[in-house]
Amino acid sequence: NHLAEALGAKVRQPVWSIGLNGGSTVEDIVGQPLFINGSTVWVDGVLTYAMRHGGIIVLDEVNACPNEITFILHQILDNRRSLTLVQKGREVVRAHRNFFVVGTMNPDYRGTKPLNEAFKDRFHVPLELDYDDKVEKKLIPDEKIRELAGKLRKMFKAGELDSPCSTRMLLDYIENKEL
Repeated sequence: NHLAEALGAKVRQPVWSIGLNGGSTVEDIVGQPLFINGSTVWVDGVLTYAMRHGGIIVLDEVNACPNEITFILHQILDNRRSLTLVQKGREVVRAHRNFFVVGTMNPDYRGTKPLNEAFKDRFHVPLELDYDDKVEKKLIPDEKIRELAGKLRKMFKAGELDSPCSTRMLLDYIENKEL
């Protein structure tokens, strides 16, 4: 997420994050007709708004995305770069030239699923970022805590733990320890 925000600042484009989970709906991100002041008005969701005006959409935890949303994203992420608004008379929204999509995920976490090949194939530049020792040394000066994190991460990779020990977890631990 921080990488997408830095990119947005560099290219001077707004960044919107869409947290995907089992409760996310198509209407949340695409838009829907709403009854406002006595009449029905179409209100764009954040995805549709960004497609019209440009900007970076971060699909946060894309591997927890409900299938209904995944299939809508297919036409946006392939060469069509378009979205059909069925509830708005089948209007076709074509992506602005400055519209970009970034998908983030923590693979193998409880409650997530592997991306299907059709969806995964639409992300053109996959980056796999692991924990950065240099960054953690600056943020977490206690070597014993960093060593423990390394052991816990190895246990996760070996299948002995359900989730890894994140940098955020370490910072939370330090903050709570000091209370």
